[in-house]
Formats: sequence, structure tokens, C-alpha cells
Amino acid sequence: MSSSEIEQLKLAEQLTAQGRRKEAAKALLQVHSAARDGAIKLQSIAMLVCTLNRVAQNRQIIDLCSEGINLAQAAKNPHLHACLLASKASNVNFAASELVHRRACLKMVGPGWIWLGFALESEATEYAALGTTITEYEANCDQLLAEAVTVAGDIPLTKAYVLVMKAEVLSRRHSYYQTMHMKWGQLVQWFHYIRPLKQFLMFSRSDRRTMKEIARSCIASYKAAASIYRKEGEEGEEAAVLLSLAVELCTLERFQEAVAYIPQLERAVNRLNREDLKVRIGLLRERIQTRNKSIPNYAEGEIRDID
Repeated sequence: MSSSEIEQLKLAEQLTAQGRRKEAAKALLQVHSAARDGAIKLQSIAMLVCTLNRVAQNRQIIDLCSEGINLAQAAKNPHLHACLLASKASNVNFAASELVHRRACLKMVGPGWIWLGFALESEATEYAALGTTITEYEANCDQLLAEAVTVAGDIPLTKAYVLVMKAEVLSRRHSYYQTMHMKWGQLVQWFHYIRPLKQFLMFSRSDRRTMKEIARSCIASYKAAASIYRKEGEEGEEAAVLLSLAVELCTLERFQEAVAYIPQLERAVNRLNREDLKVRIGLLRERIQTRNKSIPNYAEGEIRDID
């Protein structure tokens, strides 16, 4: 175990804490490529998975997770084994969401207008192939999450991390499931203020049932993770999870339920003096007040700059 590699890992940790993620990733990649010690390589992978850009480097993160899973299993390290399984599941799920977006771009109408067909035969072929690939990705993701839960076992903080990853996967899946199954896509904006009617008109009964189950499982996973962190005295982690839960409730347009978490969050954040969470609570309030209209249009290139 080289002292220079250990110093590089410490430097990367400091750079990440300062928000200099690109520099941290560069240092970690150097350690990963040069390391001969399995423990150092495993640690560099665990840090890289959280540092690399999952949009631009998604495939690389998935490959690193696979390598790390093998190393953690060989080292009999259940914590990192479970965490890397969950991280891989999350990134596979992210890749699936990008394919859903591509598939939606190929056919800009919902199932209710399916008779309009495609502009090109090649697009129809790609559309069908993407559907198959998305299904395979989802099955792989579910398998990885189930394995992560098993490996985590009764290790409290590991289990909590896996549950948070599971909740994030389900949140993303709920979002892209709507994209895939919406019947009258171009009309959705007409029913922004009439959610029950919108749900009834946009989705079939079976689709509504599936989305309800995904949302239920997502919320349950967040609550279970928060409960574990609370029992373990990890107040900061609990607050972060509850904030994610409140954001998810906004996404589901359950604003009153989201509002109920704000006093608890503000008390915790003031005690902990967490400026990053204070910023996110402010954005949550804005989102509730505007009924989700404050969300940037990421598809049009809008961004929200939060370190």
C-alpha cells in the first residue's frame, strides 16, 4: 500500500468536499489505474462512483461498479459490496431513463395516437429495440437491488444507504413510466391543476395502478431509511433523506404532505448548521408555492446550479 496513493485519496476527498469534483475525479482515476493493492483500488472505485459525472460518464461508472463489486466480494467487505451493487443499480436505471427519453423523441405522440406511425422505418425499428433494452435494464436493476438488500443484511447504515438508492431508482422509474405510457402527451399541460382528472385521462387503469405501487414503494423506502438513520443517531443523514422524501412528494403533486416535513427539517438543519440543506429547503418551499413550475426545463438545456 503506497503512501503516495493514500495521499492522493486524501487529496481527492478534500477536493470533493470543496466542490472541485473534476479535479478529484482526475486524482482518483490516477490512483485507480496505478494501484496494485486491492484495498486501495476498491477505495478509489468507491469514491469515483460518487464523483464522476453520471450523465457524461455513466458507462464508465457502471463498469467501475462491476469491478468494485468483485473486489469487495473477494475482500469480504459487505458494506462496500452492497453499496456498489446499489450504485450500479441506480446508474443502470439512469441509463434506462436516457433510453426512455430517446424513445419518446422518436415518436412524439402517445399510444392514443399510435396510428400516426413513424416518419422513417428505421425509427420504428429503433423504437421497438429500445423498448426491449429498457425492459432488460429494468430487470437487471431490480436484480441488483435485491442482491444489495440481501448483502446489506442487518448492517444498519449499509441497509439505509441501499434503501435510499432503491427509493431514487423508483422515483426515476415513476417519472419515465409516465413518459412511456401517457396516452395524450400533448394535452397534459391542460390538466395541470386538475390532477385526478389528468391521471384519469392520461393513463389506463392498469398504468395508474402500477404508478401508484411504484410511488408507494418509493415513499416506503425513504421512510425506512430515515427511520434507520434516526435510530443510529445520524441526524444529518436523516434530514437529507426526509428532504428527498419531501421533494418526491412534490413530484407526485402531494404538496400538503411535503409541507408537513418542512418544520422538522428546518429544526434539524439549524441544529446541524447545514447550509447545503438550507438551500435545498428554500428550493423546496419555492417548488411547493409554484406547484412545480419553478423546476428548470432540463430538456431545453436549463439548469439549476447547486453545489
